[in-house]
Amino acid sequence: MKLLQTVFVAGLSALLCAGCARPPESAAPSALREEAAGPAFSFSEASPSPEESLQEESNCVLEAARAVVEQIEREHPPGIERICAAYEYLIVNTVFGPPVGLDAWRYREPVPDAPLDYLHNRALSPLLFGVGSCEDYAAALTVLLRELGYEAEYLPGLTISVYGGFVDHAWTMVRLDGRWYHLDPQLEQNVMRGGTITYRYFLKSDETMMADHRWGESMIRYGGLTEEQVEEVEADYLMHPCPVDGPARAPKQLPQPGRPDRFALERQLAAERRSYEAEYGPLPDLELEVIPPVFGEDGYGINDDF
Repeated sequence: MKLLQTVFVAGLSALLCAGCARPPESAAPSALREEAAGPAFSFSEASPSPEESLQEESNCVLEAARAVVEQIEREHPPGIERICAAYEYLIVNTVFGPPVGLDAWRYREPVPDAPLDYLHNRALSPLLFGVGSCEDYAAALTVLLRELGYEAEYLPGLTISVYGGFVDHAWTMVRLDGRWYHLDPQLEQNVMRGGTITYRYFLKSDETMMADHRWGESMIRYGGLTEEQVEEVEADYLMHPCPVDGPARAPKQLPQPGRPDRFALERQLAAERRSYEAEYGPLPDLELEVIPPVFGEDGYGINDDF
């Protein structure tokens, strides 16, 4: 189900980052994993093949993604190293914060013939401006992986907040050598210390992710969803099982991302839009597809005190 909303970017700040929080270091994985027992996870509809997922049309988001992909393909062999390079790219080049310029595709070349879908619209801010919330990290990684030729899916779910309860969140799944895995670059960035990445959320199994995530059937069992949210999860987000962790990776140092000047970005984008409209005429009002699936504007637990 696609949720459409007229977007005024300045008013979305609190909404778009409210559900992305770092799980506390004191979380008890063994206790949380007990909830993993229960019905087996169901398969969602088959993911698009790599050929189907590569879009023929062009826009500023796809151009940015393809530039990253070209660099990754030059520097890394196919397989796990390319997936890891895309994962690390977002961690190094994106800082957590409300996204900017969600309508920039309307006045940046190449301008697409049709509005962007949710995935590409939410990938815009990390790939073009280096800032975003958990939904933006997840969307951008999904786009990069598909452009690299892998089956990948955006996954809405829950994670543990700094206060100990679950909040809405989003991450990515990828298929490698016939198996599906979880990847969560935004939480990976949050748990890094001193620039050291430990790959805590890279190519992980359902069992490992269950320590501080809920999704699909486990999210429904946990509770706090409306009937409509349950129906959407059952229709679209009963995801592929991830039976094993990927190969362990040694920790390493990554460069620390610099924080972009948000006000300078917004001034630049406003000037770009004025320039475009001076040449082509005013842009009409348009509903952008940017409201997260399942949780919408209100987030998790809107009918409960979770």
